[in-house]
Amino acid sequence: MAYSSGGGTQGLLASRAACWLCAYPQRLCVFVCTQVVRPKKAALAQAEEQLAEVQAALAEKQAELAEVEGKLAELGVQLDAAKQRKEALQVCGGAGEDRGTTGGRYVCVRV
Repeated sequence: MAYSSGGGTQGLLASRAACWLCAYPQRLCVFVCTQVVRPKKAALAQAEEQLAEVQAALAEKQAELAEVEGKLAELGVQLDAAKQRKEALQVCGGAGEDRGTTGGRYVCVRV
């Protein structure tokens, strides 16, 4: 139905203008989706792919770090044991041990 106010062509033009105004938001949405949203979605997908790669590399490096920290803890335990052994060798205080000097230091020698 066309609005007519006396002339047939004026009502038809008003009707076309109203249809164009109704279709404009839909066309605008299509334009925005194709020109704005799609490139952003593509960039997002690429960024997420790069993020996954970086996170995989990070997980690998964290595993290597945990391994190194484990070895470091082992070395710390070995160092403490070596220090205790050194102190035990420098200080004689048990039966069956004899003191001898080497290089100005006292060492315990088990007999």
